[in-house]
Amino acid sequence: MKNLLLQSILLFLLLTSCSSVPSDVRIALEQAGINRQELEKVIEHYKTTGEIQKLKAAYFLIANMPGKYAEYYSCNEQAYEMFLRGKDANKRNNRVAYEDSLAEQIDMLKDLSGGWVPLMVKDIDVISSKYLIENIDLAFKVWKEPWACHFTFDEFCEYILPYRILHEPISDWRKYLYEKYSWVKDSLKNVSDTEELVLHLNDLIAKDFWTLDELDIPFVSVPLLEKAKAGGCDQRYVLMISLLRAMGVPAMMDYAPQHNNTFKDHKWVVYLDSLHHYRPCDAGRIRGKIFLKDNLRCAFPAGLVIPLADGFGSNVFRYTYAINRNSLAKKNEEQTCFASLFP
Repeated sequence: MKNLLLQSILLFLLLTSCSSVPSDVRIALEQAGINRQELEKVIEHYKTTGEIQKLKAAYFLIANMPGKYAEYYSCNEQAYEMFLRGKDANKRNNRVAYEDSLAEQIDMLKDLSGGWVPLMVKDIDVISSKYLIENIDLAFKVWKEPWACHFTFDEFCEYILPYRILHEPISDWRKYLYEKYSWVKDSLKNVSDTEELVLHLNDLIAKDFWTLDELDIPFVSVPLLEKAKAGGCDQRYVLMISLLRAMGVPAMMDYAPQHNNTFKDHKWVVYLDSLHHYRPCDAGRIRGKIFLKDNLRCAFPAGLVIPLADGFGSNVFRYTYAINRNSLAKKNEEQTCFASLFP
């Protein structure tokens, strides 16, 4: 009788625990396969500590993890290390010749490795409980900073909390960047002004970042990217957004696949200022060029001004961590899955 009662209690607790997990999180857990236990450890950790907001943050990350992945390339790090060896030596002398030589070396490296062919690794298959818990805890730590504490939980979840931006390799970038740049806080005159912090961080990256089309190779880890401070625009934006998020500033990347008067696409960084206004900028470039001239307060999205672009974007999209379940792509995916059930 006692055994039957104990089994009933355990079954009740199990059912209660399962039912308390949101349905979209349960769907993601099912897709995780053998890595499911790592994601469940995160959930159980915050249930045990009783940190309700962190538990909700964990639900957000896990529910929207399907479809996220990293791209790994055989010679990415070799290309960046090749660049680093010559950057300091050529910083002041003959930079143009060095960039031409570097482009040739990278082309040779690319040919020897068979081109930029990625190994795609799904986050949901490999991400560890330790990594997610540390990412969540560090994100909550910076959310308490005076320039960040007024942002809403929804703003925090979408623009500070995520551990990735595009398809860069997973790394401990949040801890690395915060420890390296936290001293900037002492330089602020108005610690509640988000813009002042962004300007300081922008200057630190801009003064030594080499924007090189020749080095527009696929992504490396954010810490290595920060050490090299070089690459194409995408690499610069990923570095700047990572740095802003590591310090508690909500930041994101917007994208116009086609200008209405050119044949070009364009990406740029957007951050939220202390007034909750979206501020677009070609981040990581010299301040006078982007913040004083092109980045007028509230210019975007009301005026649809794209920083340093030749014209306007016919359509503007935003890279978000949350899955847009109302997007055409998602609806088409659901319809395809539904149709496959009834051939």
